[in-house]
Amino acid sequence: MRLDLSELQAKQIIQLVNRLREQVEHLAFQAKLVNRPSFDALVMLQESGNLMVSLMANWKDFETATAHGGPLARTLPSRPPAGGGMAPAAQWVPQLRASYEHFGSAVRKADAAIRQLHDTAKLQMDSPGRTATPADNLFEMALVWTDLVSKYVESRKREAS
Repeated sequence: MRLDLSELQAKQIIQLVNRLREQVEHLAFQAKLVNRPSFDALVMLQESGNLMVSLMANWKDFETATAHGGPLARTLPSRPPAGGGMAPAAQWVPQLRASYEHFGSAVRKADAAIRQLHDTAKLQMDSPGRTATPADNLFEMALVWTDLVSKYVESRKREAS
């Protein structure tokens, strides 16, 4: 089967959109996987941010890939080939639309999963029973030490008064 340029472009766009949809579905899976009470709230919050950045990058790639989809659909021949078979427009345009709809559905699901992860993390961060995340570097340790000393000094001042 010989494909002309517009049919080849339609096929490539469909393949790219399907690949992007799979990546977005993987992001939703990651969000659901991390959304567990056993993970630290700070880690969950950071991961939700990273996942949202990845989701936005996939959305931009989708917009770039589909920018030519509308004009491309108009360039596909609407007459069936001389040898028989479906007209290229009848074959590729519904596939383009279906891939766009599936991608949109995957984005909505991933967005909901990431937002749920973010909300869970914020709830855990605000929990009174949450233990603080240990300091990772020297600067954070210095800030914690300074805070501790200032609270000690304030308590001694209150006791002296």
